[in-house]
Amino acid sequence: MSSGIAKGVRVVGEKFAIFLFTDEEMCMVHAFLYVKELNEKGIEAKLILEGKATAVPKLYADGKGLVGKWYSVAKENGWIDCTCKACSAVTGSLEAAEKEGLRICSDLNGHVSMEKYVSQGYRIIVL
Repeated sequence: MSSGIAKGVRVVGEKFAIFLFTDEEMCMVHAFLYVKELNEKGIEAKLILEGKATAVPKLYADGKGLVGKWYSVAKENGWIDCTCKACSAVTGSLEAAEKEGLRICSDLNGHVSMEKYVSQGYRIIVL
């Protein structure tokens, strides 16, 4: 099925919010690579840590391993928009996220609201 957009043509003003839920390392690495690629190509993209992925600041703040490396790059570039407060509490990583200087979001019963991104024109990607 075609989107009607010619291959290689970028839609001006497109923005993406990538919600990362998993703690599976291969998936996490891809999420960090996607947010990096999009931003470096001039396409606004934000990464939101939800679910088990909220443990990233606690487990990878040292920058070790592939996840740690790409987490550090995303954090340093400001590509991580927020981390879920409720899930961070469950994974025991709320304090680590705060220490890392990540924005904590709780606007949907303690979780991150997707609607706030959609209403700002973001397309949602969930991993």
